[in-house]
Amino acid sequence: MGIKVIHVDRENFRTIYKLQVYEIVGLSTPKYRLDEDGRPKDYRNKPGFCIFGTDAGYFETLAEAEKHIKRIAAQGDWDLYGFVVSERPLGHIISGMRDISTRRYLKDGTLWQVSSTSGVCRCDGKNMELGDTGFYGRDPETIRFKEGDIVEIANDEFVELAIVWQTPATKEQMKPIWDALGGATGEKFPDNYPDILDDRYVVAILNPLDADVFCIRTDIPPTVDVLPPSQPVSKTLAAKLRKALRQTKKEECPENYVPKVEDFI
Repeated sequence: MGIKVIHVDRENFRTIYKLQVYEIVGLSTPKYRLDEDGRPKDYRNKPGFCIFGTDAGYFETLAEAEKHIKRIAAQGDWDLYGFVVSERPLGHIISGMRDISTRRYLKDGTLWQVSSTSGVCRCDGKNMELGDTGFYGRDPETIRFKEGDIVEIANDEFVELAIVWQTPATKEQMKPIWDALGGATGEKFPDNYPDILDDRYVVAILNPLDADVFCIRTDIPPTVDVLPPSQPVSKTLAAKLRKALRQTKKEECPENYVPKVEDFI
């Protein structure tokens, strides 16, 4: 017998919107660097730059949070990187992932990407899922990049350059999986199903041992954290990334990263 999971529909709990402002740190002129100075340990000697996030406020509505974003963006600070608005449950103790939804905005305040899949699966000491925790695929117009595009991966402390290999699954691609699982509502909600972790890109990244020698590996960043390059990308670095993609496609099996029915049954 499986673990009993409680599902709470979106209309049965309240949320609040947390706004974080991210700034570029340690650079008088922002650019993609390969040196180690001032970098978090996990991102030493990678092509990118450091960022720092601060909590800028909590709001009852998304409109209030976005109004505050526009006010900050209008100041035009050179070191501003962007914004993230996280929708979180109000009045609950959350373990693990905390966001009901996530929105990422560019430095000018433009909404770039939305993740509407709830990640809250552990709440008030119970296996309680708040909101819809199933990932049903994306509309094609929300998939901003294609294979071969050079992108930025925005982590909490570091922005890293990468190159796209595989794009997020579309609704059309995910439908056969959900059909096989018996649907996503009521008593038929499966024990194991595509969730927020399946809403992601697959990218090739450079992990340089020094400025000239690179190890090539893949990463699977959340869709909401993949952005266009904010700084000029040198021809040399672009060539290294394209080489990384070619090498990745030779060494990795693409089927390993594509959601399949057998992954959930």
